Amino acid sequence: MNKNKIATNHLRAYDLSRVRFLVVDPNPHMRKLYKEIFRAWGVAIVDEADSADSGLPLFREFRHDIIITEKLISPTDGIALVKTIRRHVDEACRVVPIIMATSCTEERFVVGARDSGVTEFLAKPITVKGIYDRICAIVEDERPFLVSRGYCGPCRRRHKKHDYAGPFLRVDDWLKICRQAVDEAGAMAMEAEAIASENSSAIIVGHVKLSTQAAEQAKAALMAAESSKTVKAVKVQIELAEKARQDAASARDAALAAQAALEIAAPPPPAKTEDEATALSQERVATMLKKQSGRDGG
Repeated sequence: MNKNKIATNHLRAYDLSRVRFLVVDPNPHMRKLYKEIFRAWGVAIVDEADSADSGLPLFREFRHDIIITEKLISPTDGIALVKTIRRHVDEACRVVPIIMATSCTEERFVVGARDSGVTEFLAKPITVKGIYDRICAIVEDERPFLVSRGYCGPCRRRHKKHDYAGPFLRVDDWLKICRQAVDEAGAMAMEAEAIASENSSAIIVGHVKLSTQAAEQAKAALMAAESSKTVKAVKVQIELAEKARQDAASARDAALAAQAALEIAAPPPPAKTEDEATALSQERVATMLKKQSGRDGG
């Protein structure tokens, strides 16, 4: 979209002539109204569809710049259409700005539209100013596009909390911390197992078992965290995973200490006497002479 302003505080403040719109609305009169408004702004291409089934193929083919959809379309409603676009089209197209214009203005519908991934919401009856304000918001108030397990679309937080100084706001951000603790616990357990492969004393094997158990506990905490729906619940599992990581590290360190203690306590190999050393030297010399003699004879 061309963001160069032509005039201030005027309906043609943005050049929309090269923007391609897709209007999905079952009412032919509404589709006609949209087209008349857009053409008055100089928009050259406005595609229209009366249902999600006809609108989605159009979008896949022409990759529109902005989509305006009604919620009450059939057989799939507008919210399902938005979710399909956000989840099941290629990454370059799923970020398309989507305006939901509908007469369904109850809170549950507005929240449902927001959670489906719409960019802007517009209550009917529509006005020229209302449509243009939503287009300006798309251009001027661009929000980061998020992809997570439960949501795909523009960030739903329109206003930043200035009293929040931390880097994490979402469940997935905290899950990254939990996964890191699990990875580190697993690495500790592997190091402990490597120690046991060098020395399989009962003491070391016991520490290795504790380290492995801690790594499994960390994995269990991660599984619980991934099924949690709130940051508070995830934080509880993070604490458990971090505790398990510390236990795995302590068991690994204990295995190292046990290995070092066993090495110190082990008796040194017996020293060779001077006669044994001489005999060994003479044997090696005789072998070398024999090899040399074989080569000379050949």
